Amino acid sequence: INILFKLSHNKNLKLSVQILNLLYNLTVGEGEDLKENQEEDNDNETGGNNKNESLIDRYYKTLYEFLPNIQLSVSKYLRDFLKILMLSLFRDQNLKRVSSCIKRMLEMSVASEPNYIICILIMLSQVFMNKPQLRKLITKDQTYKNYLNSNKENVKTIGKYAFYNCRNTRFNLLDGSVDTFNIETIGDAAFTSCYVSTNNKLVIPDSVKTIGSSAFNNCTQLKEIKFPDADDCQITRLESSVFASCSGLGKETEYELILPKTITYIGSSAFSSCTNLQRIKFANDNDHPITTVGGSAFNNCTALTQITFEGHGLNKCTSFGSSVYMNCTKLEIPVYPSNYSSVASNSFNGCKVLKTFNIPDTVTAVNEKAFYNCVELEEISGGASYSTIGAFAFASCSKLVNYSLPNSVSTIADSAFAGCWNIEWGDLIFPDSLLSIGESAFYGCFLEGDVYIPASVCSIGDAAFGGY
Repeated sequence: INILFKLSHNKNLKLSVQILNLLYNLTVGEGEDLKENQEEDNDNETGGNNKNESLIDRYYKTLYEFLPNIQLSVSKYLRDFLKILMLSLFRDQNLKRVSSCIKRMLEMSVASEPNYIICILIMLSQVFMNKPQLRKLITKDQTYKNYLNSNKENVKTIGKYAFYNCRNTRFNLLDGSVDTFNIETIGDAAFTSCYVSTNNKLVIPDSVKTIGSSAFNNCTQLKEIKFPDADDCQITRLESSVFASCSGLGKETEYELILPKTITYIGSSAFSSCTNLQRIKFANDNDHPITTVGGSAFNNCTALTQITFEGHGLNKCTSFGSSVYMNCTKLEIPVYPSNYSSVASNSFNGCKVLKTFNIPDTVTAVNEKAFYNCVELEEISGGASYSTIGAFAFASCSKLVNYSLPNSVSTIADSAFAGCWNIEWGDLIFPDSLLSIGESAFYGCFLEGDVYIPASVCSIGDAAFGGY
């Protein structure tokens, strides 16, 4: 084994990393067996100088001394070495030695490539999770602070999954407690299921241009998000699920999330399941209108009472997805594009305090479950030209009183008005454009007058008018 220790210091990086891996398995991996024989081995092979030095201690000394190798940070064997290093740090019971190793890692990273810096940060997050006693190094040790300050200009990208699922470690990269990093890109899922910051506040630097999808998804401890000022912000898109399930926003105090005018794209599920967020304001102006609102963007924001789109509002929106306001149970006045071609499926499904809605005249279809279970909805107005009423479109709107079928309707799908027993139909006269009436379309509706079905109707589904 002495020969292996000597060979580990050779100039061939590949051979050195392979030998370190072998030594790890022979010492740390099987340390208990070797401890019984180490004194005899040392007497026979190394003489008196090593009598009191355990093989395990010798292994750690060799491993940690290997760290300053200047070729390592750009070597293709970096991944293999870091794997050995992290496993060894996990198993090292000497906290003082681990602390010294961490300091050395940080010191040598100052002059290293950005990819190496990110690797070190990821490794440290796992080590601190494994050894909570070392966390004081983050907040009290000057070495760590010096490391962050010296690398601010180098760290421009936080890669995909960089701090994914680091549930027990807090980071000060984005909490505003240190001078701004020069970060330009925050990758997909970079902080998913993570504490994100030391103070539960996310401060996005002015330098940031791109935030990837799910970057802060499920950051449940996050209480506040601060974007750069409008004139400094470079972010134009909120990608899918970027802040989804951030249930801590607005949890303890009433909180309004304000987004700068530069953001014109809201991805699917961007704020989905932010269950304590009460108010959102998009501070857009006429020169920076919202053009896209992705599906489920605010789905299940059950505490949301107010949403504001300044400037043109959503009148310049060319893409508005399904389920955008689904289960926003406290939102009374949802904002909808005034020139859009359809009411998307599940748009207002479960909006239990919505009382009135004006369907834009540009709408040609009210899709599946668009107003399903809007139990306080009393009036639907507008909508002179839509031809399709999707399945369950108005089902379970038990307080809906004022509604008139448009003369352009051709399809009334299954259960479209099921359970709407308060609509005052009078004599229900269907237009000549109607082609089909789906199953249970008017099930449970109280029809006090006569029903006139035109010759154009090709099919009437089972129980279409049943249950009254």
